[in-house]
Amino acid sequence: MKTYASWLYYTELKHTYGDIVSLQVLGQPMIILNSFEAVQDLIVRKTSTFSDRPVLVMCGELVGWDRGIALGRGTRWAMSRKILHKFLGKSAIQDYFESIQDECRPFVARLVSSPGSLMEQTTLFVAKLVLEMAYGLKINSFEDDTVRFSKKAAVIFGEAAQPGAFLVDTFPALKHIPSWFPGAGFQRKAAEWRDTMLKGLSIPHEQAKKDMASGVALPSFTSRVLEDMPDGVTDELLMCTTGSMYGAAVDTTKATICTFVLAMVLHPEVQAKAQKELHAVIGTERLPKFSDRPALPYIESILKEVIRWQPIVPTSIPYRATQDADYEGYYIPEGSILIANSWAISRDEKLYQSPEAFIPERFEGEKAALDPHQIVFGYGKRICPGLHFADAIVWMTITSLLATVHFSKVRDELGNEITPVPEYSGGLVRELNKFPYASRYLSATSAALIQDDAAAAVVP
Repeated sequence: MKTYASWLYYTELKHTYGDIVSLQVLGQPMIILNSFEAVQDLIVRKTSTFSDRPVLVMCGELVGWDRGIALGRGTRWAMSRKILHKFLGKSAIQDYFESIQDECRPFVARLVSSPGSLMEQTTLFVAKLVLEMAYGLKINSFEDDTVRFSKKAAVIFGEAAQPGAFLVDTFPALKHIPSWFPGAGFQRKAAEWRDTMLKGLSIPHEQAKKDMASGVALPSFTSRVLEDMPDGVTDELLMCTTGSMYGAAVDTTKATICTFVLAMVLHPEVQAKAQKELHAVIGTERLPKFSDRPALPYIESILKEVIRWQPIVPTSIPYRATQDADYEGYYIPEGSILIANSWAISRDEKLYQSPEAFIPERFEGEKAALDPHQIVFGYGKRICPGLHFADAIVWMTITSLLATVHFSKVRDELGNEITPVPEYSGGLVRELNKFPYASRYLSATSAALIQDDAAAAVVP
């Protein structure tokens, strides 16, 4: 197999072999699903057969991420999923609307006052929201221990879960080799990563419990679960479930917001149309609220096109077949690994005409294209439980930016516009590389609205 971006390779295979491609990787059957129909038929409609995860020895057993929601299995995973849906589902997420709205204003102020700082400001903004939602913690700097260890734990997951990165995932018996044995460097790395990962989980969890005991805790996912602990949920399970949120939410949400800014720089006509809709609905004397969302359909279309145009998680975390299955003439043996290629689906011309173009209007009218929320947040029982929280952050952020800020291309020393090129790096999660852009407030009124709301914020 080629080693560059797997989703592009899988999409090449689709053009040659079709929507379903079977590979053999060191004797392990791997099925690539390159169409929405195949994903729906197998992963969504046959969850009893295809909702399990393969055993990732390095990331799961040795480092310890098999205790989290992403790689969890069996009863433990079902319990994590239950509390996430109860305390972070569509109705529960409204409890966090005020915090999202309050944090959004100072973020906009910092972004405009610090030219070129989009990546850094967005990362801190999303991290603040995730840690407040998860633990009720207020952080203002990347130097906070909670941020440092949570970020390290997320990076470790991404590195340890890379397919083919560690021989022990292919030959599980190697996990029994002692760390001092020649060639067992992976054992020493796993021990180091496990220690860092546990700090990333335990530091914010213990702080949240201390704050509750002293009566100063802000409402959070952790406090709500502890106050109404479902049967079978242990403190350790809650810690591991909550600890998965940082890695799952921060990099993906940050990349989505940054991609939106890139799209506005490249497509000023889309930005102008959205601002016209906003001003017609809410005027120019106030900032947007979540209650405005139903009245802003074009902004909804922009959000959908952002996540379709550049899927941040281009392939699913692998699924595992728990029994033999047949589909469309294909035999899928028990133990097969299935990967949904969301990138290929986002480029399917049967679903999205001119898929490389940024066209929010494709989601308007009676013949609206497939809502990409169905392809970028996972599938079946493994759908991202934090999707409503992430969606709320992205919507409020892009709406607040459109209401108050104008993005444009920068010019070089000769006065020529510099057109940025969408360039991403990363593996499991694509990260948008830095790009040139210019930003300014739409008006003095816009600046005053943002600065008045942000005045009480602690700006790092």
